[in-house]
Amino acid sequence: MSKKIKISVVGIGLMGLQHIIAIQKSKFATLHSIVEIKKNGIELSKKFKVPLYKTIKILLEKFHILGTTT
Repeated sequence: MSKKIKISVVGIGLMGLQHIIAIQKSKFATLHSIVEIKKNGIELSKKFKVPLYKTIKILLEKFHILGTTT
């Protein structure tokens, strides 16, 4: 079995939540973390049991990123 792709979702508005739902259903990906500056980011990171980052810069400083998309 191959490794799952780890995905961070930046911005947890309507589309961000839809991305999380799709990631959870995927056989090939797993939610790595959330990047969100609003208070709802804390609740959602706890709900999905992933780290929360306040900025993309902090996330990028900690991990080797292979690509980004919007």
